[in-house]
Amino acid sequence: MITNKEVFAKRREGALDEAYQMALELMQAPQVGDWDIKAFAWCLIDLIKRDVQVGNHQNLDHYRQQLQKIKIEPNDDVLPKSIKYVLSLCNPHGKLISQAKELSKLGRHQDAVNLYKEVWQLSGSVDRDIQTSLGWELYKLCKELMARDNVNPETVKRDINNYLKLDVEKPSLLHSRFLQLASKLSGDGFNMLVFSHLWNLDYLRPEDFERYHSDEGKEYPSLAEKVIQQASKESVKSDNTQNLNYILPHINKAIDRFHDNIWLKLNKAKVLLTLGRNDDALAFGLEVAKSKMNDYWSWELLGDICSVNDPDAALGCFCKALLSSNDDKFTGKVRLKLAERMVKAGEYAAARLEVERVISYRERESQRIPDIASRLASQPWYQETVASPSNMAYYRSMALVAESLLFSRLPWISACVGEKFMIPGKDGKPKPKRKLYVKTSAFPMEVSIPESKGDFRRLAIGDAIIGNCQCSCRLDG
Repeated sequence: MITNKEVFAKRREGALDEAYQMALELMQAPQVGDWDIKAFAWCLIDLIKRDVQVGNHQNLDHYRQQLQKIKIEPNDDVLPKSIKYVLSLCNPHGKLISQAKELSKLGRHQDAVNLYKEVWQLSGSVDRDIQTSLGWELYKLCKELMARDNVNPETVKRDINNYLKLDVEKPSLLHSRFLQLASKLSGDGFNMLVFSHLWNLDYLRPEDFERYHSDEGKEYPSLAEKVIQQASKESVKSDNTQNLNYILPHINKAIDRFHDNIWLKLNKAKVLLTLGRNDDALAFGLEVAKSKMNDYWSWELLGDICSVNDPDAALGCFCKALLSSNDDKFTGKVRLKLAERMVKAGEYAAARLEVERVISYRERESQRIPDIASRLASQPWYQETVASPSNMAYYRSMALVAESLLFSRLPWISACVGEKFMIPGKDGKPKPKRKLYVKTSAFPMEVSIPESKGDFRRLAIGDAIIGNCQCSCRLDG
């Protein structure tokens, strides 16, 4: 009686036709085991490969039908892939497909792409498996092109666009790989918002939300959060309501997953602001400003958000922005925003100084004068006013409103004043600090802050601070 071991042995000898006949006998036995089925399948696989290679298509359809009827146990990781591969070879142009796969193994991805395209043209249409193979070749080709020193972005964009025309499985590893390529191109004349529409962010896999960790333990943004950041930034630039509403749910999903990503919150604030939802934008603008208190752009954003409903706070935020940075290279826009508000408040001397600084810098750098600056400089008040020598005192007085806004939504904490003590400073001089005893659900918690952070002159040790109230309550009750 023939055994599957004999079939495998005959197959290894290269006697494929004889091994195939032996396997057919195995399959007609009263009881057929798993290894009998595998022996038959491997014979069919080898026969198809051989006949495709020599261009003999006489028995291919027969072999294909037999192979398609075989049921393989689910825990076999190798055989199903081989079956899938040789079934694609049964295509009338299987020899070209086989050549394309060999070229891929040799790293000749452009040649492999050309052969797959030739198969497509000859056939008029190809199945999903062949399109997927073409997709992988396009990915490998793009990756190879982008690794070069003198990469041609247009060539890569063309191949990415060709991929988007394919019918492939989504979501899938291949689909995510192209999103990764697009993310690397973003900002180089490549609009991530447009691509995200075509790619469809609903196809993000759970793995795409996993952050990267280097061998040194450093954490990097996940593919999903990086792409959503890029697309949301583009949506604000587009100033298109449809684009903004498209990306907003994806920003929300990313923020829910990555609470620590301040850039997602920044983009959400800008998206909501552009949609005219200033009240909703304020909460996220405040989070950004608290996280980036020393960056002028965070205060400028907060000022833009407050411009409609709280003009005084907006003016204070623009002043706070200029206290954070005095660099004319970056502060031109915020200076002109502040100047417009100064004019409305009748602060003409201060407003002229801001406009003069913008115009002077642009002329010095041979840059175009902003339309707002030209408009303000052409108004009668400008010609009749002498510019203020400095606006620093004005900034400081108005910035208090911005600082109050920043802390307005912080929860109140009840605490008692503790002892004052000294610590050595970096310059060798002692620095005063103050103990506070903060109320908790159990025992009071001791913290210390610089003495300069509060006005403790009228407070005795043990006096309570509840919100902004001062009373005679003592720690001991």
